Amino acid sequence: MLTYLLAIVVALASFALYMSAFFLPELYRKYDLIWSGVGVFYAYEVWHNAAQIRGAVLLGQIAVSFLLGWFAWQTFSMRWEQTPIDQRTQVPQVEGSLGEVVQYQSARLWDYLQSDEFRSRLPQNLDQIPQKASKLLEQSKQWITSTLTNLQSSTKPPDSPPPNSTDRLHPPPSNPPSD
Repeated sequence: MLTYLLAIVVALASFALYMSAFFLPELYRKYDLIWSGVGVFYAYEVWHNAAQIRGAVLLGQIAVSFLLGWFAWQTFSMRWEQTPIDQRTQVPQVEGSLGEVVQYQSARLWDYLQSDEFRSRLPQNLDQIPQKASKLLEQSKQWITSTLTNLQSSTKPPDSPPPNSTDRLHPPPSNPPSD
């Protein structure tokens, strides 16, 4: 279970590195795309091999992932501090470190997700989705069963009389050898 969680965290962090090109372009460097791809591939491999990763190996993978995440955060913080203030992405009401910008934007996103505006854009009958899904699966099951039954009946050879059990006991006479 922890291995899957590690894979999800690494994939999300790699996606965040990729998305930084769009939201904080002054912090993005050309090799960040390659490193985000490497991170997604690593997350895939961790997910794919989750059954084999146990104990000390999992602990080592978690430690390395957190160290790389901390290194990435320090790198982005350094890039933020080295960027002149007039070239930084303007975020209203926030003047300060990258951490404060991230906290502000996260709070705004959370407020939006809790707002009535966001809820009004969601489908209104979310509670009916499980019933509709089970009905669709039942219909699919019936369709597949009837299709397989029709295929089996159409490919069945014509009925032939069952072999007589005495035929096996008394084989047909063979021709005697001629001299």
